[in-house]
Amino acid sequence: MPWNLEPQQMLYVTATVALYGAILATLNFLREQQKDKIKLEITARDALIDPPSVWTKSIEIVNNSSFEIEITSVGFILESKDCLVFMPDADHWYKIPDSISLKKSRIYPIRIERIKTLLNSKGINTGIRLKPFVTVNGKSFSGKPFLFNPDEIA
Repeated sequence: MPWNLEPQQMLYVTATVALYGAILATLNFLREQQKDKIKLEITARDALIDPPSVWTKSIEIVNNSSFEIEITSVGFILESKDCLVFMPDADHWYKIPDSISLKKSRIYPIRIERIKTLLNSKGINTGIRLKPFVTVNGKSFSGKPFLFNPDEIA
């Protein structure tokens, strides 16, 4: 033995090195798990798209993941947990499915009239809380809810 250690002391040194290695391996594993996680920032805001002058509720998605993602649907979740899913307008302002590179954002404008029409078809004519959502790889992600009152928007 290069060091003059008792067998019991050698056992403690070995156990300490093994424990240190296990802790480092666990931390590395957890960091890798976080890398593979989809991280999105989803916000909704009023927007006027020009031309033509059309009021929309825009859903902005910021990809904070470390890889490119593919959006397969966008829409709003109602208080009743029903979903209003929107596909591209005839104006082709955006396309679905759509890819967003890492650290980039994309805005999906949805016509206010389309939202009103879908809410009316569900019997909702007054203010309601909506939550923007997107679907990525079969998983839904949502943003902060907001009050949508169809009568207050032009």
